[in-house]
Amino acid sequence: MRSSILFFFSFLLCYFNSDAQPVKPSDAKATKETVNLYTNLKNVMKKGYLVGHQGALAYGVNWKYKPGRSDIKDVTGDYPALYGWELGGLELGAKMNLDSVPFDKMRHYIEEGYRRGGVITISWHGTNPYTGKTAWDPTPGTVAAILPGAEKHDVYQAQLDKIAHFLLSLKGPKGELIPVLFRPLHELTGGWFWWGAKSSSVDEFKTLFQYTVK
Repeated sequence: MRSSILFFFSFLLCYFNSDAQPVKPSDAKATKETVNLYTNLKNVMKKGYLVGHQGALAYGVNWKYKPGRSDIKDVTGDYPALYGWELGGLELGAKMNLDSVPFDKMRHYIEEGYRRGGVITISWHGTNPYTGKTAWDPTPGTVAAILPGAEKHDVYQAQLDKIAHFLLSLKGPKGELIPVLFRPLHELTGGWFWWGAKSSSVDEFKTLFQYTVK
């Protein structure tokens, strides 16, 4: 599992020399679906915007877990182009995420959105691996404590393994891995998360992010 989430970051760590040349994900082992998604996102930028909605298929205004329903669809007549989901809680072995959406249902919704041609984006507000408190616990020294060789590194590694296991369970109709935009460690310059500016130095965060990718 230690290298299994690498390709999910291919969208975030890409480079290209000019618009005239094809985009090239930084991961040479990126799946065909990963490359296609990145290319399509680049093309969409020239045409317009993708309308997204968090938890779109799971719940909405005065409803919950109704097959085929979406607030965006209720209003516009069509489903969102971008589906957002949250994995917070998965690292603890919980049955549902921070928004009370069961992970088994979430897997189904992700696969449904993918079959519809939607883009899947996933955030992860993971438990502080140093203190065991929530993601909103910015205890100083947290990041240093979970880097390779540090006292709580194994805890963070175990969290990553659970995330990787879930991501690898997302399959398309032909058994292909569903590409996702994975957004861990976001809002890093703020001070409200354990991976933020109050809890680590710039170099510590860079090391953490690079390790998370690899």
